[in-house]
Amino acid sequence: MAAADRSAREDLAGLVRGAAVAAIASGVLTFVFFALHPAQGEPPPAGAVGGGYALLHLVGVVALVLSLFGLTAFYLVQHHDVGRIGLYGYLLAFVGTCGIIGFTWADGFYTPILERYSPALLASPAEFFNGLLYFASAAFAIFFIAGYVMFGVASFRAAVLPRDGVIAMTVGSVMAALPPPPLVPVPWVVIVLGTAILAVGLARIGVALWRDPVVGGPPRA
Repeated sequence: MAAADRSAREDLAGLVRGAAVAAIASGVLTFVFFALHPAQGEPPPAGAVGGGYALLHLVGVVALVLSLFGLTAFYLVQHHDVGRIGLYGYLLAFVGTCGIIGFTWADGFYTPILERYSPALLASPAEFFNGLLYFASAAFAIFFIAGYVMFGVASFRAAVLPRDGVIAMTVGSVMAALPPPPLVPVPWVVIVLGTAILAVGLARIGVALWRDPVVGGPPRA
């Protein structure tokens, strides 16, 4: 029985290490995506979409998918300590990330078509982002931000993950999810800076879990 338990914990530790690597890679790829994205914002005006636009957004999609593995591992290793706030934060962040994955995929592969056949639409963000697209995009962004804030607060209190990494992850996530220009007057450099902070936070937590793949144990006294 003891051998089986030890084997199970070793397997789980291996999964945590793998998710830690995924989180680190997610942070790096997210920074690359935003740093190389046309700085004009969303949607990019006609003429700003190059041949590598779809490939760049594929990088963004991969980064977001990897972040789901990292986020799940971050929750599992401390699920006894973060309580309901941590659980709700994790779920909101997960759902928000899934929504942003869909938006990023559509942006990367549909925008080049719009640039070719309807450049005027890209030049009118108010016409592009309206109706259900506007509300869905806003809702998922709110889920993402609220989720990471709640998860960050719960993780900071639990003190299972390194607190400096948790702070960087939370602040970076909020900055990275700000509505891009020209929708709101947020300088693009602020969003890129947010992704850099996010990458540092994910790397800090990821390295810590790689070195010591803690597995959620019983609740703390």
